[in-house]
Parts: sequence; C-alpha cells; structure tokens
Amino acid sequence: MSSLEAASRPVMLALMDSTRAATPVAITADDAATLARWTTKTAMTSELASLRDEKNEEPWISADLREALMTASSPLANSRVWLATYAPGEVCKLMQSVVTYDPIQGGGQRQAFASCLMLNGVAFLTYIFRPGDRFNPLPPLQRFHGLLLWPTLTPVEYPPLPCKESELFNAITNWSPWLSIYNKQQLAPPTNTSTGEMKRQGHST
Repeated sequence: MSSLEAASRPVMLALMDSTRAATPVAITADDAATLARWTTKTAMTSELASLRDEKNEEPWISADLREALMTASSPLANSRVWLATYAPGEVCKLMQSVVTYDPIQGGGQRQAFASCLMLNGVAFLTYIFRPGDRFNPLPPLQRFHGLLLWPTLTPVEYPPLPCKESELFNAITNWSPWLSIYNKQQLAPPTNTSTGEMKRQGHST
C-alpha cells in the first residue's frame, strides 16, 4: 500500500492547507478516488489494530473485503466516503463503530462499519456495507456540512462548511437521521487523544 500512501499524501496536504487558510481547492475525480481508497484502508487497518488490543479475533470487515481493496484500482463499491471540516483541535483522533440498521422498511437487519478519522481540521468519514446489501445513501451530515468523496465522477470543491465535533460523533454512532437503527448503544463522548495517537472510541452493535 506504499504507492497509495504516496499518491494520497499531496492531496491530503492540500486539504489541510485549504482548511487552515479557508481557501477553496478543487479535488479531481481521480484524487477523490485515491483519498477514498486511503481512507477505507486506514479504517480497515485501525479496526484490526484495535481488535488486537482487545484480544478479539473476529473483525467485522472480512478478509475478502480487505483483499478486494488491495487489488482494485478504485474504492469499494459497497462503501461511502465523505469529507468534512471541524474546528482544529487534536492532531489525530479516530472514532469507529458497528451499527445494526434496517436499510428499507421491513427489509431485515443489516450491519455497517463506520469510521471517522479527524486529522488537522479535516474529517474523513467512511461507511462500509456488506457486499450486495441495499442501503439508503443519504448523507450522514447536514446539508453543506459534508462533501461526498466516493462515489463521485466529477471534480468537487473543498472545503464544506465546518461542523461541530458532536456532529461527527453522531454521524458515526447515531444514525437515526440516516438509517433506522434496530439496536443502538449510546456511547460516551470521545476523549481527546494525544498528538499522533489513534484510538478506537467505541463499539455498538
């Protein structure tokens, strides 16, 4: 994945500079796809790292999905990735959860994996669904506060309007505005992590 890291780095730096200077920057469709792949890969590896810490050997994201991301030239078809901005705080923070929902009324229970990486004022929101699952692709944040990164086939302009950290927390752990949740466990607000650390903030099933 070193080539993916190298390809995504200049785009990420441009986003961080744009956030600090409050100046718009255009993201091409190719750059958006690269960022979406990197964000999804980061969500996957972070889940594995946290499960090792918890001595849990059953990750939600399957080996097949990990292999599909590594071998494909585009992001996963069953994923959605958004960008957001927030008031600069900790350099690095991570929130993840697994939520059970009903994609369509009476459609049966499904699960999805949600991840939010907050990095220097830029938030990367990643949602991974089971292959073949039907789901409602409405945005997890209020209008103008989130920018769809994947799937998109046209250039997009960054940044969107900034949102509060609580909005990002709710976008990961409380999907009631977006998906009908069968079982929802309220989590305590994420605690700040020290510079450079990433910590799994909660798990809901």
